[in-house]
Amino acid sequence: MNSSLKNLVTFLVFLAAAFYMGSIIAAGIISYNGGRTIDPILSFATSVIGGVLATNLGAVLGITVTRHRKLLTASDPAKFLGLMPTFQKDHANHQQISSNQKLQIIACYFYIISLALALVFYYIAIVTNDHHPEPLPVLADLSKTLIGVLAGALILALGK
Repeated sequence: MNSSLKNLVTFLVFLAAAFYMGSIIAAGIISYNGGRTIDPILSFATSVIGGVLATNLGAVLGITVTRHRKLLTASDPAKFLGLMPTFQKDHANHQQISSNQKLQIIACYFYIISLALALVFYYIAIVTNDHHPEPLPVLADLSKTLIGVLAGALILALGK
């Protein structure tokens, strides 16, 4: 990728990240103040950009489909499903991480931090408003997503 295109993509990534995080902060402020509605654009941003970040997290922590699909037994689920780890080890048994993969890992941290922030906003809104009205659904959804991410990480850790 040439430097002009790389600069454009970098700019767009940072713009998306700012819009996504800004949407979560706006939802937190609205919920804290007892509001019940959020601009549809902000809600859409958390859904779409959050979905991309969730997919990235799954790819980094999880598995990718291999090009070869062999019929194997179910005794080794990874081989049976034709899957392999996202990051492959080199001959020296060290992981080679490219600049793209570093960006993916940074995006994972950003996503997890954003989910934790949504959970904090959710509980601040509950305590502040004494459960009436409920915080915005977008905060509840992102909080539930954090629980799913934590459960997935637990499964990943226990599966190794």
